[in-house]
Amino acid sequence: MNRKQRINILAFAVITILVTAGYLGKRSLWHKGVVRGRQQLSQAMQDFRETGRLRDYSSWGATFIYTNCETLGGTNYQCAVAYNDPHFYSEGFLAITTNNAFIYFDKKHGPKLIPAEGPFK
Repeated sequence: MNRKQRINILAFAVITILVTAGYLGKRSLWHKGVVRGRQQLSQAMQDFRETGRLRDYSSWGATFIYTNCETLGGTNYQCAVAYNDPHFYSEGFLAITTNNAFIYFDKKHGPKLIPAEGPFK
């Protein structure tokens, strides 16, 4: 193997590592946004049920009324409140339903259920 081939292999390896690290970093921040969003939405939903309004819950993301109905896996979900976190990179937002289920509305891949606690994908 000559010097030029070794340099090309090394450059390819470095680029692959950087791209992978960037993707994993972005994914980690997205997870952080979902964890924070579940907390914010749970509090917002409780306040909304008690007072009929929302307040400013976080300096990080925006909480807003979102009353759309969504069908996932043959089940209808009535949304009530949504949360947009900067770590979602304008690619979607998280909503809580009237029965406290969480749905992430991904603009590219469509909506998906997020468990109320524990790990998620």
